[in-house]
Amino acid sequence: MTAALALTLGSAGCKDEVATPAAPSSPTAPVTPASPTTPATPTSPTTPATPPTPTTPTAMPIVAATPAAPLDPLLDLIGKDPTTWVVIRAPQDFIDGHAGIVHGAKDSFARMLLALKDESKGPDADAGMRKLFVEFDVVQAALAASGLHLDKGVAVTVQGEHNVTVLAADDVESVPKLARTLSAKPDEVKTKCKALPSAPGFIACGDDDATLAAFEPAEAAATLRTSIVDQLGAETVEISNVLMITKADKGPTSIAVRTTGGVFQTDFRTGGIEEFLEIETPGPAGALAVVKPGGSFGWMRLDTAALVKKAGGAPAMATNMITALSGELLVSGIGATPGAVMLIGLTDPTPIQGLIPMAALMKDKVPKELPDGSKLELVIESTDDGSGGKLQVMRIKVEPSAELAKIRDQLGLASELTAFVTDKWAAIGMGTGNAVIPEVARATAGEPSPELLAALPAGFASDLKAHKASAAMHIELDGLHSPGVRDQLVTALAAAVPADSKIAPRDIVDATFAVLAPLSSYSVWSTATPDGNVVFHLALRGFGDGESEEGNAAKQARFDVTTKAKDAATAYGALVAAYPSSPRIEAYRARAGVTTTGAGTGAAALAGVLAALAVPAFNKYIERSKEAASSAEKSP
Repeated sequence: MTAALALTLGSAGCKDEVATPAAPSSPTAPVTPASPTTPATPTSPTTPATPPTPTTPTAMPIVAATPAAPLDPLLDLIGKDPTTWVVIRAPQDFIDGHAGIVHGAKDSFARMLLALKDESKGPDADAGMRKLFVEFDVVQAALAASGLHLDKGVAVTVQGEHNVTVLAADDVESVPKLARTLSAKPDEVKTKCKALPSAPGFIACGDDDATLAAFEPAEAAATLRTSIVDQLGAETVEISNVLMITKADKGPTSIAVRTTGGVFQTDFRTGGIEEFLEIETPGPAGALAVVKPGGSFGWMRLDTAALVKKAGGAPAMATNMITALSGELLVSGIGATPGAVMLIGLTDPTPIQGLIPMAALMKDKVPKELPDGSKLELVIESTDDGSGGKLQVMRIKVEPSAELAKIRDQLGLASELTAFVTDKWAAIGMGTGNAVIPEVARATAGEPSPELLAALPAGFASDLKAHKASAAMHIELDGLHSPGVRDQLVTALAAAVPADSKIAPRDIVDATFAVLAPLSSYSVWSTATPDGNVVFHLALRGFGDGESEEGNAAKQARFDVTTKAKDAATAYGALVAAYPSSPRIEAYRARAGVTTTGAGTGAAALAGVLAALAVPAFNKYIERSKEAASSAEKSP
């Protein structure tokens, strides 16, 4: 998990960026076979009796981004007839990205590894993990002295079960020497390299002698460029640092990865998804007009005509309800009301309004109690819509069990589902109670606000604004880093971890938050292609970037919290004070613990509360299971 985040967000959020984007990871394809993903070291210090003295630095280093290597010369280095090919235009960013993750958390990782070390496996059993998390500067030094020139990029050709990696190096021994230096078993390193007469200064490396001997660059840049442009578009290809195509029976799978402005974005296209294309359609995201900056949401636009067609011989009532839909669905928090609301856009509310009276007929069939002891009650009532009108509302009230009541009280939720229909929306409130009704009644579909778009990853915002998206999910994660949530996790683990555990709860939390600290939000969306296919997009937004004074200040604040130079309220609170008009202000408020809206931190707070309740509860369950097993063993 740490490595994955490092390869993605490290270069996006922990580095200075220039006009050419940094290269993110390609999890499905190897980069350099001679450099293992979990390098080990020939020697490892013996386990100290006490945790090592912290050696974490006091400032976040600012690393200049590596300019991306030109694309066509790398494409020319791909071999003939590849089953998969990959080009990485700035691989140094992988290394700098991982360093950005572990830089401020060496002490936490060192204590974790010390506690987890299994002495029975020998003194070098954790050498690889120590290199990766505690002694990564040793890896960086070895790379710097290796004679490799990663600034010229990497090209990978996969042919069946074997691959050949081409990169610039001083000589053919550069990669094998590096692999032996980083390996705990240097005698077992099989990587070999050969010079490429057609590409002076580059070497080809692999583990299979026959594949390596037969390999020659195909020099087919024009053909490879055309193949991926046809899949993902010329603009995406030009600005991406990682490009990959894998052959498949139902059509190629194409991946492009880019990082700009502290955002790691992957664009992914594959075949065999015809059913998905039948029901979704791109268009305006009008429902997002109700979402405020800092809010998480899920949104979809359905093709109602396609749904009617799929309904086939369904009763007329069902068809009428489908045709009454606008096609938009949204799940999000709305305004300052805690909880979430599902909104279903309507063009005609009449067919849907009849569902609530129908539900009243089923009232006596609703169970009065759930298996956990929670009480249920279904209520149909008329209530004020906030503007003098009346709405019929169906409320499913829950009197929760003691554990669920704790969640309700800590999140400020109403323990009920609330369903109602306005002129424009069919709505289901989850934990909102009737308080959200006036806000939904006032809500109109329009366009996402400029403030919301400014707070989203740029590629995501652009596709929403251009009406290219057909489905999207956006999760804000900064609330996980608020002081309250962090304290809940520590408390939960303290109650669950045995007293004789080698790992302190605080160390678990510190290491986990060090890994997650660079991640600010997670976005997934889909767009249609001109040829009728679909491209899926994933954007991970980092906290801070290197493009501005504000971006560097955010990175330093994150670093100060990770190294415990400052607490979250102080470090992130300074960003709130310094940049009150920033599009990122809700992220700063969430991490400082000063967000007052229900939408901004509900999911994160829920995660903290659930952990605070679930971890001790699970521990008690395990204890009871052990006691029961022990009693069974003692029984005659």
